[in-house]
Amino acid sequence: MFHATFNILPASILTVQVNPHASAIEAGSDCGAVLQQLAALRGAVNGLVYEVLEGHLRETFGQNEDGVQVPRQVSDTDMDQSIALIRSYLK
Repeated sequence: MFHATFNILPASILTVQVNPHASAIEAGSDCGAVLQQLAALRGAVNGLVYEVLEGHLRETFGQNEDGVQVPRQVSDTDMDQSIALIRSYLK
C-alpha cells in the first residue's frame, strides 16, 4: 500500500482547474483556447504524478528526501508494484 507523503497543494489546484474546463467544453467555447488550457492542465497532472511516484519510490527503496539511504529490505512484491506503476505512467 502506498503511504508516501507528498505536497497535496497540486492535487487541490487540479480539482479547481478541472471543473471550469468541463464547463467550457459543455458551453461550446473556442476549441483553441480550451486545448491550450487542457495542455496546461496536463502539465500540472504530470507534475503531480511525478511527485507521487517519486515519493513512492523513495519510501519503497529507503531513501529520504535528502538522498540519504535508509536501510530497508525490498521485497519482490515492492519491486513488482513499483515497476507496474512506472509502466502505467509511461503508457
